[in-house]
Amino acid sequence: MRDKPLYKQKEWLETQYWDEALTQKEMAEIAGVTKSTISNYMRRLGIERRSAAESRHYGKSKPHDDAEWLTRMYHSEGYTITEIAEMADVTQGTIHNRMVEFSIPRHERGKRVSGDREQLQDENWLRQRYINDGMSVGQIAEELGLSKSPVRRFMEDYGIEYRDTSEANRWRKTPKESKLRDQKWMRKQYEDEYWSTVDIADATDTTPQTAQRWLEHHGIPIRPFKQSTSLAKMESPVPELYDREYLREEYVEKGKNTPEIGANLGVDSSVVQRWLRNHGIELRTSAESLAEGNLTPLTDSDWVKQEYVVRERTIYDIGYQLEVAPTTVSRYVERHGFETRGNYYTPQNFEHPVRSEWEHEIARLLIQYGVNYEYESEKFVVKYNDGERYLPDFVTDNFIIEVKGHVRKDGNEVQKAEAAMEQYPEKEYVVVGAQLPCDHHFHFDDRHGLRRLFE
Repeated sequence: MRDKPLYKQKEWLETQYWDEALTQKEMAEIAGVTKSTISNYMRRLGIERRSAAESRHYGKSKPHDDAEWLTRMYHSEGYTITEIAEMADVTQGTIHNRMVEFSIPRHERGKRVSGDREQLQDENWLRQRYINDGMSVGQIAEELGLSKSPVRRFMEDYGIEYRDTSEANRWRKTPKESKLRDQKWMRKQYEDEYWSTVDIADATDTTPQTAQRWLEHHGIPIRPFKQSTSLAKMESPVPELYDREYLREEYVEKGKNTPEIGANLGVDSSVVQRWLRNHGIELRTSAESLAEGNLTPLTDSDWVKQEYVVRERTIYDIGYQLEVAPTTVSRYVERHGFETRGNYYTPQNFEHPVRSEWEHEIARLLIQYGVNYEYESEKFVVKYNDGERYLPDFVTDNFIIEVKGHVRKDGNEVQKAEAAMEQYPEKEYVVVGAQLPCDHHFHFDDRHGLRRLFE
């Protein structure tokens, strides 16, 4: 007979909690479960929890000692005192005392919305919402008018595994109408039509890696690489696809997109894309294909030479002017045979470099207002997307100021902004230029309004 899991063994729980002085979160990491599971089994097995005084004796810092955290959990997130006590690993009385100490107002009796807890008793409904529909715990809780805690508890009772960070991001970034979510469509294209992950990626405006992860999510077996390669080499009965110059003229010179070329030849756009790659013709990015901004000047070698080489404008400045991503500008500069240089330049009488005329202007205004700031400081690193990092443009005592000329639909600017606000809650997030999640937004033409923030 197999031994009980660690988190179900009373002796192990008591030893780790009282003798080893571990928190429930630390115990959960050892046992490979969630903190709520540890808390539930401690309650079921009658294991007494530490009082506030005992917690201080063990030297474990608690989040409920933070008035801002406690206020957010109770009023913004909608957790009950009982639920907050479970999260903080203390008694309800401790949470009550802290709320009195911090003057945090309690809900009036009868004012709190109980929500639809009965719906959570339907396991099939919950699985449909979380697994098939891809809703987050927070979205399900909001739909039912509940806090996140009861949703999590029912998921654990039903054995519904939480999505990891990368999978959660994939669900969040994939539009609801995307074919990637359609299991029947994915199976038909991959198994019946013999599409590759590259074909699916091209048809759904994503990457082959994302297409493969969605196939795996739908339980569709992935073909061996050798088999996929042999299918990709199947010859096309359309002679124009063998003609490199024809495709180059249609795609590069005339600027047609792959659906237009495919419609003329009677083939799918993915077939055209595959033959463009076979001929070594570089495909446009999704942003370029969607014609975001004004790409026409970038196709003119003389214009690019005048702006980038002669006038020595930065890639960021040109991108701001044309409302396209800097990477798009860089790609066209290289296509015209011009060597790219660093994206920074140091204006006269400045102590630090900047990337663009827009950043130069904002820095000049801050200096004019007498505001002390740090530019792309390593002291204010923002981490996002499982470890990636970025440095905000300007950081003052009370504000983070980001200058943004263009936001790509497939970019990560929104994720960066949300991460910055979460990791530096003591500072207000300000965006000048394009629209992003923020506390204050100014169009570049309205940039002088920044003065109001420092008065």
